[in-house]
Amino acid sequence: MPAFLCAVMNKGDVSCKNMLGRLIKCTEALKRFSYEHNNTIDGIFLIAYSIEQTLLVILTFTYQQHMGLIISLFVIIAFLTFGMQKLMIEGKNKYLERQVLKLTNDKVRLKAYMEKVRKDNMKLNILIEKLKTKGLNKVKSYDKMEEA
Repeated sequence: MPAFLCAVMNKGDVSCKNMLGRLIKCTEALKRFSYEHNNTIDGIFLIAYSIEQTLLVILTFTYQQHMGLIISLFVIIAFLTFGMQKLMIEGKNKYLERQVLKLTNDKVRLKAYMEKVRKDNMKLNILIEKLKTKGLNKVKSYDKMEEA
């Protein structure tokens, strides 16, 4: 039994909303996993395709009288494998799209913050210059300490 179903049943809360939430978390984790372990996933599917093709060859030579059934089952299994690989790739791409969107938003926010800091810095520089021109002793004495 899947782990999320066991957890839901142990709590006594078998609501569809709770199960759907757990399923979404599981698929998000799978998308992140497929992104972080891209080569592993590709290797797994490559091995699966190889095993399917090897079984097809062995079974068609061993049971030639059932070749039509064997080939039909092979096609169904191959399409299922193709579909699963497609879902993994699409999940990874959606995960990457969300990451790019998040980074783009962060960049825009940081640019706005940088512009605010730049403007604040300009205001402070203007205030410092005004203080210097008014001839305040503390500012002048500080400047002399810097030169020494």
